[in-house]
Order: sequence, then structure tokens, then C-alpha cells
Amino acid sequence: MLRSRSIGGVLLFTSMASCVAQPPECLTDHRLLGDASLLAARGAYPEAFAAWDKTLPHCHYALWYRIEATEVALEHGDTARAIGYLRGVYASGGAPLLTYSDPIKGLLARGFHEPDLSDLRSAKEEWAAKADSTWIKALLEMKELDQSHRAFDAITRHNDSLNLERLISLTEQRGFPAPALTGSSYGIVNLLLWHHRYELGENQRLRYYVELARKAMDACLIEPDFLTGLIDFDAWDEKKPMPYGTLIHYFRNSLDEVRLPDLKTLNANRASVGMGPIEDFARMMDIPLETLPIGR
Repeated sequence: MLRSRSIGGVLLFTSMASCVAQPPECLTDHRLLGDASLLAARGAYPEAFAAWDKTLPHCHYALWYRIEATEVALEHGDTARAIGYLRGVYASGGAPLLTYSDPIKGLLARGFHEPDLSDLRSAKEEWAAKADSTWIKALLEMKELDQSHRAFDAITRHNDSLNLERLISLTEQRGFPAPALTGSSYGIVNLLLWHHRYELGENQRLRYYVELARKAMDACLIEPDFLTGLIDFDAWDEKKPMPYGTLIHYFRNSLDEVRLPDLKTLNANRASVGMGPIEDFARMMDIPLETLPIGR
């Protein structure tokens, strides 16, 4: 959990990975999703498909994993399985993200047999019935404000503050904007919070929203590692070791500015939020393990 710390009279927040208490099933499923990506990358398709088949039906936040699974199934020649995964994309509000996938666009361009088309239509109707249009509209408006002016100035800070207050107000009224309600617009939440990344130790309203997010994590509505990027950035900003090492790709050209815990602690922290070992993550990011400042 996040705990306060006082440095030089200023109240700051830090991560206590040992205090993270996510529901075991959330951690297991999240770890399986990450493992599936690794297995597919290594060509272990049956094992990857088994992991996706087990986790995707009840991981509401797994839109990008659904798209990845669809692409892998297409590349492996398993069109029937790909269409099944694709149905999950549509039923979860992920249709806008398909523009980023050439393999899926190629599949859609080929057309389907009538039973497949009917199933995909029903998936779209399923999403329309459960989507929170008020949240989606609000997130799109917040993104528009966010992108209307980005600079290190008072206007940007004012816009970011307005968006944070709107996030808080709507979350209190309608619940956390989890993917089950907002579909592909969920990514906007991450964008808005990232623009507050320098404020975790001093912005009380941001800390309040972090606690709202933690409740959503505890209910398995969002990924158990949702907060790790903010926590790691806060540690970097305080010249402390990043508890989870999630930003090694962000700092890949300036790793001399990064500190990480010893390997055992780092991987234990990552496991506590359903992430795999740093060795696997570094390999996926094409970062040699020996270049990482582990233990220093």
C-alpha cells in the first residue's frame, strides 16, 4: 500500500510492496496473462492459448491481451480461435483499438461466414448494453482538454487539476471507470494520471484517487499492477530504488539515473502485483539484464 513518509518536513508517499494485498485470483490471472505473452513469443502456442482461454473470459481489463491473443491465433493459422477472441474484443468495447492491428484488419477485410458475423454483431450489442456512455463521453472530453495544451506552465496544471477533480467526482457518483464500463476509453484514465506523476507525494486529491483505484484493484475490476508506474516514478523522482522496475523501458537511454532493489526483492515486489520476473520483462523490452542497475 502507499504509506506517507516525511523528508525535509514534506509529506511524501512511497510504496510498501510487502503490504500489497491483492486477491489471489487477480494476481494469478494477471500473471497468467503475462506468461501467455512470453509463451507465444517463444513459440509455445498450445500453452499460450491454454493460458488465454483460462483467463480472458473473466479478466475485464484485458483488452490488449485479447487483441494480442487474436493476432497470435491468426499468425498460428487458428482462425476459429481468433474469431472467438475477437468476439471478446467487441464484447469488451475494444473495437476502436482494432485500427492498430493489421492482422485483425486483414481478417475483417476477408469477411466471415454468416454465423461468425451474427456472433460478432451480438458481441457489439452486448457491449452497447453494458457500456457507461456517461463515463465514456466524459473521458473523451477530459482527453480533449488534456491534449488542448501541454507545456510546463500554469495552463497545463490548471487543466490537469480540472480533469483530476472530474475523475474524482464521477468515480464517487458512478464507480471507478474500469474497462468493464468504459472499454477502450479506459486508457485515458492512465494518461490523465500519468500527467500527475510528479505529484504523488504532495497532492492530497491525487492520493485520494489512488485509494479509489486501490479499491477497484481489490475488487479485480482493474489490473493489480495499475499503480506501479506512478509508484516507480515517485521513487525515481526521490532518487530511491524503483520497487517494481516497470519504467526501465521509459529510462532505457538513461539507466544511470535509475536505481533498483536487489534481484530477490525486486522480483518479490513484482510478484506481489501479479507481474513476472524482471528478467522476462527486460528480455521483452530488449534490454540486456546486465545493464540494469539492480541492487544499486
